[in-house]
Amino acid sequence: MINVAIKKLIINIIIISIFITPIASADTAIVAPYPPSNITGGSGSENMTMNMTSNMTAGTNGLDNMTMNMTANMTMNLTSNMTQNMTQNMTAVDLISYLARNGSFPMTGNLTMGLNYITNLLSGSSGSSVVNKSYTDTKAPSTQYAYITLMVGSAMIPTTNPANMDQNETTTNKNNYIYGDFTAGGSENLQWIVDMPADWNISDTTNGKISANFSWVPTTGTGTVNWTLSGIAFPDNTAIDTTLPLIGYSVDTVQTVNYMHVSPPTTAAVITSAGTGGNTVIFKAARSTDTLAATARLLEVKIKYIKTVSG
Repeated sequence: MINVAIKKLIINIIIISIFITPIASADTAIVAPYPPSNITGGSGSENMTMNMTSNMTAGTNGLDNMTMNMTANMTMNLTSNMTQNMTQNMTAVDLISYLARNGSFPMTGNLTMGLNYITNLLSGSSGSSVVNKSYTDTKAPSTQYAYITLMVGSAMIPTTNPANMDQNETTTNKNNYIYGDFTAGGSENLQWIVDMPADWNISDTTNGKISANFSWVPTTGTGTVNWTLSGIAFPDNTAIDTTLPLIGYSVDTVQTVNYMHVSPPTTAAVITSAGTGGNTVIFKAARSTDTLAATARLLEVKIKYIKTVSG
């Protein structure tokens, strides 16, 4: 009987050693409720195993109780530490659930959410709701561009110095396009009256600026063409007989005859108003001094603007 009891004791000691050694560490404090006076932790797994072995007198039931109590306490402590660490390093995904509960663990530091930065940091105390929740949205608004195309086929033909308008069909594929002829050194022009979109703001001297590209075709020669765009906005009760000031110009070089050419954009500039504000604009396209000693065919003027008014 003594030998059997000794064997059981040795087996129990080995079981405890196997259970304790991989979990406990020198820097993990474990509070064991049975018996609390002899399990101090902080001295390594060997000391805990020795203390538990020397105080294990209750047989199998004692081992079961000690195992259950240790497991419960270690899980509780580990969960508490992990919760604190996770709270300290909270991501944006956890923000809503964190704000929705009482703050048991105060959080300080910066919480980054893309381009939204928490500037007044979260804080809280046990048993009370989190307070001081505020942030500043520093996300830069994206610039949205839109375009208006002034087709030569829809232009008004001026009574004075009009560009000669015609339609051409290509030889092989029979593609058609309407154009306006602008001669070298001439003063021809074409005009359009345009109701500018509601999302453009003439009063915004920075984002209300426009630029323009000219689509054209050279029929012969080499050199450059200097395209110009003039215009003015007419609000209510303003004189229509008003000079159209220059908005911008674009110089383009002949590359291949009878090929489509798209000029560089004009420098962005504001549209002058004949009064204050206004969305109805008269535009005029013309040709200025350049080096192409031949006629240039204008097909369209594409105006680019920034959408500055929402809705």
